[in-house]
Amino acid sequence: MTVSTLNINQLLCQADRLVKDIIHQRINISQVSIQLKTLYLPIVYNIDFELCYSQSIKAFIGSGYVAAGDCLPEELVWDHLRTSYFIKLIQDSYKLPIISSELQFQQQEQNNRLSLQEYLSCLFNHYAKLLVVRVDLGYAKETMNQVSIYDFEAHLKTLRELISNKNTCFEHLEGFAWAIEQGFDRGFHCHLLLIYQGNDRQKDTYLGQMVGEKWQAITNGFGSYFNCNDPAYKRQFAHRNQLGLGMVHRDSPVNNVTAENAINMALYLAEPNKTDQAMKVTIQGMRSFGHGQYRTSKRRGLSS
Repeated sequence: MTVSTLNINQLLCQADRLVKDIIHQRINISQVSIQLKTLYLPIVYNIDFELCYSQSIKAFIGSGYVAAGDCLPEELVWDHLRTSYFIKLIQDSYKLPIISSELQFQQQEQNNRLSLQEYLSCLFNHYAKLLVVRVDLGYAKETMNQVSIYDFEAHLKTLRELISNKNTCFEHLEGFAWAIEQGFDRGFHCHLLLIYQGNDRQKDTYLGQMVGEKWQAITNGFGSYFNCNDPAYKRQFAHRNQLGLGMVHRDSPVNNVTAENAINMALYLAEPNKTDQAMKVTIQGMRSFGHGQYRTSKRRGLSS
């Protein structure tokens, strides 16, 4: 057995890629064998049957279990014959469910995009001035392997409660959206969009920093963040007249920050082509996307 230096998140992401490479015939048998030597036993030893795994991970575990047979773990060798059997099992038993799950993911993301676009359009049409902030929340590389899906869900729950209650840096919040993803390099992470009342909040860079620091506090120092409202990051979009972060004036755009740009930038949260960033493991009932409601009793100026 080859000892893996990857953490469980990276193992799952690698297994997801391996299975999809087999399904789409982007890999040869020698490469499959090498990866199985690194991935199979560490993943099997770390499986939590209380969790929900993606179709690709189910395919990896199920095909690996059958192909390994009665072989003892310390004697397991992914030779040509056993690897060929693993590939055949993937192709014969899991190809259609995996392709179906990918199409389902893309359709769900498309539905999320339409829902988010409608929600944001209502907000920008309703308010004369809104402050748009986006922060990407994740974990530091040195602590990433210590964060389980249970930890991530607990951190997200605390974050959503603060947003719902409009506490601290979420005061004067008029709208929000979030999406969670799982990647090889970044592990579990969350894209967070916040829309504040423009008459009460002005300093978008400062707010982005405050939200990031709040995330670090929620995660007991394990968290890291990227403030998309950092001036250097915003300049990249401003030069292309695509800036949708900061203050959005409905009637007279300032510095080309328009509602259209803000919505286009926000739609990154629901991108159908980011199948490699889809969650490979979740807790039962865990959602990967959400946004606020436009029609609420607390929103001023709406007729009942």
